[in-house]
Amino acid sequence: MSTKDEKNYFEPDARWESVFKINNIEEYKDQFGVRVDFNSNVPEDLQRGGAVLEALLVYAYYNYDLLDEVVRKVYGLFELSVKLKTIELGGELEKVNGNGKKKAIVLDTLIKRFNDEKELKDLVSILDDFRKSRNYYSNPKPHNMEGPIVLGHVEKVVKVIDEIFKK
Repeated sequence: MSTKDEKNYFEPDARWESVFKINNIEEYKDQFGVRVDFNSNVPEDLQRGGAVLEALLVYAYYNYDLLDEVVRKVYGLFELSVKLKTIELGGELEKVNGNGKKKAIVLDTLIKRFNDEKELKDLVSILDDFRKSRNYYSNPKPHNMEGPIVLGHVEKVVKVIDEIFKK
């Protein structure tokens, strides 16, 4: 498949009509549009990332392959949410190793620490599932387009990020 010429960037990707019988952007947003609407306690960095995620979802109507980037973006927001919540709770993101060098604490460890937090311990299992999915989608591999299937991931991750920051 060839890439679009820039004068054609805003022509709908033909797959939406041919495969999904979607004829216009409104139908696309009705069927696949995921709103990213975080509560007011969600940090500004995540709010801005959510706006970018929403924009990518709209642009995917014109470039189907952007759905790959949508899933990478949502899992990046997930990882950032764990780090920001760790900081909010007074935790550290780095530790000093035996050689006196700072080393990042791995995401798995940060998530496990949430077991000690009453309001977060019920989310640990799903956060760990997200971590595994993030690892899967983050590692380079041949083009592996899953299309709208990724939108289910997006919706779940957005809801959990929102839950992490509810008080």
